[in-house]
Amino acid sequence: MVKKVAYFVSHPIQYQAPLLRLIAAETDIDLEVFFLSDFSVREYLDPGFGKSIKWDIPLTEGYKYHFLDTWGSKERENWLKQPVAKNLRKILQEGHFDAVWVHGWAWICCLQAIWAANQLGIPVVLRGDSNGLTEPAGGMKKLVKTVLMKWLFERIAGFLYVGTLNRKFYQDYGVRGKNCTYIFPQISLNLFFF
Repeated sequence: MVKKVAYFVSHPIQYQAPLLRLIAAETDIDLEVFFLSDFSVREYLDPGFGKSIKWDIPLTEGYKYHFLDTWGSKERENWLKQPVAKNLRKILQEGHFDAVWVHGWAWICCLQAIWAANQLGIPVVLRGDSNGLTEPAGGMKKLVKTVLMKWLFERIAGFLYVGTLNRKFYQDYGVRGKNCTYIFPQISLNLFFF
């Protein structure tokens, strides 16, 4: 039986495009990708590298995708100025998805997807890149982050980790082994739901 998976991510990411094509080619997964922004499909200034970037590989070929309709600018100036996705709950409801896969929690639209999926009883899989190396050592900042991360992670059915430090990061916030699956190089979505 084919399972429908909605994937929410900030923008087309060059290192994810081959993975998304691979998942889309699976006969038992019907993948639909929802992007918040399209800035990476054209030339853009990357502040981290301090130069313009234009990818020479196709970022959106080989899988179904949509760019979310939003309120606010799609340029990420800071967390408080992020856009908010319109009709996200309706998208999930009308799509009859079996699972929601979310890339990270730094974008409001990803948190919206988790919230909407939880309200609709759709299991959520989370993939992030955090490695814990820059975590607050203690004090109020660490306490607040610990409370927030545990609260968020309690709403997640499964976690896809990309390395040992990423897995340890999840474990440090209370995630236990059976809920963590290594995503590279194999495709692991079926381990959680299907």
